[in-house]
Amino acid sequence: VVFCGVTVKCFGETLYNDSHLSHHFWEITEYLLNTLLFTLGGCVWGDIVSKPNVTGSRVEDARFLFGASDWGYLFLLFFLLIVIR
Repeated sequence: VVFCGVTVKCFGETLYNDSHLSHHFWEITEYLLNTLLFTLGGCVWGDIVSKPNVTGSRVEDARFLFGASDWGYLFLLFFLLIVIR
């Protein structure tokens, strides 16, 4: 894989005319794939968070895995990451 990347870097740039167009193509591709990745990840996370943990056979016995203290930790983590960044 590294050899292929080095080969394309050395010889591939002379095979196309507009390197600016190629740069923008990869920026757009990166943005769209990141958006898709984080959207799917958010859907999976939301599905995990919203499922109840059924300990008994009755629906009334269901407990949600994500409680109020977890939301507090989540917001604390969010604000700390913003400050650190």
